[in-house]
Amino acid sequence: MKHFEVQTPFIFLNDFLKDSQRANQRIWIQTMNFDPGMHIEKIAYFLLKAAKNKIDVRINVDWIAQVFYQGRFDFIPILSPHRLRSVHDFNKKRQGMYQQLINAGVQITTTNEPRFLKFLFPAFRRNHIKMFIIDQHLAWIGGINLMDYSFYNHDLMIKVAQPQIVKALAQQFIKVNKARATLDYRVNCDVVTDLLIDVGNIGRSLILDQAHLLIIKARKEIIFVSQLVPDFSTLKAICEAAKNKNIKVHVITSNIEDEILDAFPYKLLYRIFKSKTKNIPTITLHHLKNKVHIKALIVDSKKVMIGSHNLSNVGVWLGTEELMFLSDSKQLVSDLRNHIVEDLKIKLD
Repeated sequence: MKHFEVQTPFIFLNDFLKDSQRANQRIWIQTMNFDPGMHIEKIAYFLLKAAKNKIDVRINVDWIAQVFYQGRFDFIPILSPHRLRSVHDFNKKRQGMYQQLINAGVQITTTNEPRFLKFLFPAFRRNHIKMFIIDQHLAWIGGINLMDYSFYNHDLMIKVAQPQIVKALAQQFIKVNKARATLDYRVNCDVVTDLLIDVGNIGRSLILDQAHLLIIKARKEIIFVSQLVPDFSTLKAICEAAKNKNIKVHVITSNIEDEILDAFPYKLLYRIFKSKTKNIPTITLHHLKNKVHIKALIVDSKKVMIGSHNLSNVGVWLGTEELMFLSDSKQLVSDLRNHIVEDLKIKLD
């Protein structure tokens, strides 16, 4: 296969299911969500089967999964008795699926269980990383959460078959809860790719700092893809690049009616973005029909960042754990640009 393979949701799903059946050592999954559903139960079936065949199957799933329902969680305490009951009943079903896997020998680790007061703010200190590892030679990272809703978003997973990258991901996989690193860090995987990890220190982000550095060094073009528009320092850097260097900027996000763009504080940040960019002709905002869950930054068709980080300061203030590739791979840049043009139907030139 290629050094990197760009996969849309259902291509990823089918590829992961196929490769998981060939596993002979391990299948490790880290995800923010792991919810019952038609597609996810296919994954659960093969994980259960692998564990029974003595494959080392591990799942790291964030605590916040337990309060997800219908593809979302509530930013504030649930006041509706009906929704509260629905969330409870769905979590009971979720826990039943977990227990089946545990009974078969799957190791399930819940990350970042909150202290009492943090139940009031479920978005605080979350592990937002999505990675899948098979044996010593295959891995995926990207934006796809393990819930059926995720497969109908605009989203991507990046498949790699480079042992040194898989090794770096596997070393990060075990760094959860008390084993979590204390500082953000960077791993040089090969001559074209670094792995960037935010460990969830509130107000600090190696990933966002690197994105900011790429933006201020841009010379021709910036492509920013996220469910959230650029904010604060990132927005300022993009505006300055567009105005002072006449750089063409494409910001690609969800449809205007997407619920996250209508929620606090994102609605306010969206309005600020619109206000700051309305008189800058080289900045183009693209709203797609479906939800955008890709998280990527491409600069000058030379460098790319892609992974789990929405490239927003909000997640940084909330102390979110994140992971992204930073790569000079011409093939990865080209494949991502082709996806944007051909699949997302964005005119870049």
